[in-house]
Amino acid sequence: MIVVEYTDTGLANACDRWGASLGIVRRDRDVVPEDASGYVRKTC
Repeated sequence: MIVVEYTDTGLANACDRWGASLGIVRRDRDVVPEDASGYVRKTC
């Protein structure tokens, strides 16, 4: 299972709570391609 969060706060909360057992990724709301302006992808 992969959990997708769209805010830094959501990512921090999800990582604290489930980071050891689930794949969690932070993405930009528009899910733009990697080479596009506004691209965000972080994991924990």
